[in-house]
Amino acid sequence: MMRWAFLDDALAYTGATLRGAPMGGIQAATVQLAEALAARGHTATVYNRVGEISQHYGVTYAPLEKINTADVVVANCAPKLFSPKNFARHFFSEATQKTKKILWMHGPASYMQKPKHLWPYILHGPRVVFSSHYQRRTWPAWLPQQSVDIPLGLGAMFLGMAERQPPPPVAIFLSNPRRGLDWLVNLWQTRVFPVMPAARLHVYGGRAVYGNRQDGALDKALSVAENRQAQGIHCFPPVPRQGLVSVLQGARVMVYRGDAGETFCLAAAEAQAAGVPLVTQGLGCLAERVRHGETGFVAADDETLAAHTLALLRDDGLWRQHHRAALTHQAQPGWGPVAERWERVVFSPGALHGRDVV
Repeated sequence: MMRWAFLDDALAYTGATLRGAPMGGIQAATVQLAEALAARGHTATVYNRVGEISQHYGVTYAPLEKINTADVVVANCAPKLFSPKNFARHFFSEATQKTKKILWMHGPASYMQKPKHLWPYILHGPRVVFSSHYQRRTWPAWLPQQSVDIPLGLGAMFLGMAERQPPPPVAIFLSNPRRGLDWLVNLWQTRVFPVMPAARLHVYGGRAVYGNRQDGALDKALSVAENRQAQGIHCFPPVPRQGLVSVLQGARVMVYRGDAGETFCLAAAEAQAAGVPLVTQGLGCLAERVRHGETGFVAADDETLAAHTLALLRDDGLWRQHHRAALTHQAQPGWGPVAERWERVVFSPGALHGRDVV
């Protein structure tokens, strides 16, 4: 068994955060992979912006400056995290020169050509893990990489859900409000609500997912959906993972245009696994999250997307077909099998050749 260290300089979080507070996809994925590795007998520590060392569900959480020796180091997004200045001196001692380094990509990879990311990457030469085919295509073509594609896993709560009766005509938006909420509100007001006044759009979003930090752009994005009850739009604060299950069970359809910055969209994967049809324009990776015509639709334009949304909101027979197909076909692997794939990245380095998938 091996000692795994996960490095994330964005936010402070632990396994308790996952279960008791709203959480972004990157942080949720980090916690769940670390817990899955710990359940398989490894030692897992997540270093982030927490103020003190604690343990939750088999994983240790510690401040970045407390980094200790590890056999495998996984950096979220930023190769600069591998740089010695971020570690205790002994981390790069002669005894730890065989430490395996993995760069876990969580967004479009085009930023890797910037010097502040490029030079640490070249210096440390980590293996790269992508989560989608779309994300891989964003990697600079001229920059060499040893890489694999490993999709994100799903929590047990989203797996094996039972078939249910058609819910009320409620559409949900669960993504970052900056990613097309203004577009969706306009679409709803002009093409959906006038045709079906009984329909409701529930928007879940807020600062809590991003550490409650001041963010004018986020506030502006959310403001377009506020005070729109007369058009059937209702805003709710983001919910923890356990609360998300009940939100999905009460939703008729997830509507999300997609975004160039979306490289996996855990929210869409969770919705599909829960049997919620997805209607999207397929921007970013969203076309990879739905089976067109079976578990939702990929629409070419606004008019078509609105038509598909309306059809799923009011046609119980159509909804049942897509609901059942999503439950049957759209469940991603749980985090246990995903952790096993990560082990193969470490134990079978010969499998890493360009576009191989483990």
